[in-house]
Amino acid sequence: PAVVTTVSGAGVTVNPASNRFYTSSGFGGTIRVYNGVDNTLITTSTSIGYCGGQLDVDETRNLIYMTSQCGGGNDPLHVLDGSNNSITGGPLGSGGIVGSVRVNPATGRAYVTRSGGTRVFGPSPSFANLGDLTGTIAGINSAANLLYFSSGSDLLVRDGSTHALIATISGTSAALAWWIA
Repeated sequence: PAVVTTVSGAGVTVNPASNRFYTSSGFGGTIRVYNGVDNTLITTSTSIGYCGGQLDVDETRNLIYMTSQCGGGNDPLHVLDGSNNSITGGPLGSGGIVGSVRVNPATGRAYVTRSGGTRVFGPSPSFANLGDLTGTIAGINSAANLLYFSSGSDLLVRDGSTHALIATISGTSAALAWWIA
């Protein structure tokens, strides 16, 4: 395969609904939006108070979720409207140092990995803090509405709507969650 384009940043996500891809510039506080057809830069957003981190897309609702790793121990989550790249939610406090974000398109909920587990944020337009779940979100199967969490050496399988624990697979690495989802 040939390299089509090269972008730099702390995270990247693709929105198939709009055929755009988004990248963050790390601590530069910039989000770049590219056309997915010809890889041209569409816009650069610099005024969102974003410090760089991981991104994920809810293509059903055309929303882009971004974690910020700004320091200070309460790193926020921001949500952009994918049609006009404006902030529609956030900053939402994580209550800890954040890592990745994953969105379940079946429910519109965002799962933010943070120190101490995974924090759940409700769907648009409120993006309410729905509480914490044990483990680190490792994968989402939106077709089956299942969530996979790594907890120590176990894989926890949860219902995507109720968060009820469906199964615990002992001694399973988190890599299996990526494969299942």
